[in-house]
Amino acid sequence: MARYTHNLTVALPKEQVQDELADALRACDLEVLHQDKDYLVAREVPGRSALAQLVTVEILINDVPVEPEITRVNVVFKNEELPLSRNNHCSQIYRQVRQALTEERNWELIGSVSGL
Repeated sequence: MARYTHNLTVALPKEQVQDELADALRACDLEVLHQDKDYLVAREVPGRSALAQLVTVEILINDVPVEPEITRVNVVFKNEELPLSRNNHCSQIYRQVRQALTEERNWELIGSVSGL
């Protein structure tokens, strides 16, 4: 199973971050399947890739109690494909969404940490 993570800290209230995240995921051709106040799940639309390659993106949104205008976002990308090469399908979607999130214009990016 391929799995990648990305953690962001942004200067925007938690309530606004969720809408911006959903819009960024849709802009990357991902379908938002579930959305509530602190959690989003999106995936690729079936039919564009093999079933084992379909990427699911899970996002956990955490507010910072001391700083109400700061929000932490934890993103996990995963699929059932074995990551036999560095440039596998999951890593391609990971790079695409990571770029969209770090270049988002509606928030100030305070910190960004990627994990493979």
